[in-house]
Amino acid sequence: KKIEDARRRTSDRSLISTLTSANAQLKTLQKRVKILDKWAISGRQRKSKVSVYEVAKTVFEGREEQFAELGIEVSISDSVAVQSVRISFVEGMLYQILENLTENSVYWLKERVKDREKTDRSFKPRIEIKIDAESGLLFFSDNGPGIAPENAKRIFGHAFSLKRNSEGKGLGLYISQ
Repeated sequence: KKIEDARRRTSDRSLISTLTSANAQLKTLQKRVKILDKWAISGRQRKSKVSVYEVAKTVFEGREEQFAELGIEVSISDSVAVQSVRISFVEGMLYQILENLTENSVYWLKERVKDREKTDRSFKPRIEIKIDAESGLLFFSDNGPGIAPENAKRIFGHAFSLKRNSEGKGLGLYISQ
């Protein structure tokens, strides 16, 4: 609120830009902290009725700046029926799963964007979450390089990673499984 007030009171364009950026970064940070708070374990993890749509939306909102910087288009199915889907699940675990899947997608989309100059200049990175209101199933996809058939059974294994330079620990998809 104070940053927004200061931004309104000044006419210095450079300061306005700096304050606007700081405010956006602060909002992103607040969203990330909110997600981390959901991960915090306060004793026994208990299932509750969780809105799949709200968790997915929060995860994506926390990465808006990153998506914009990389030109990643994101979408979440958001019909009224989808928004009302609640599943019995440990909320923090759902956040962790969606964060892991999103992190992997961002990594591989970044890699594909780097190769875009050499291969397909028209490539537009995309991540999509579809939620089936009837079954409560969530479908997570991206248009990254995909998974080689020989790795399909191994990707959810403990310590399996194809990320370069030890960037991956091979736990994200293992935990998500």
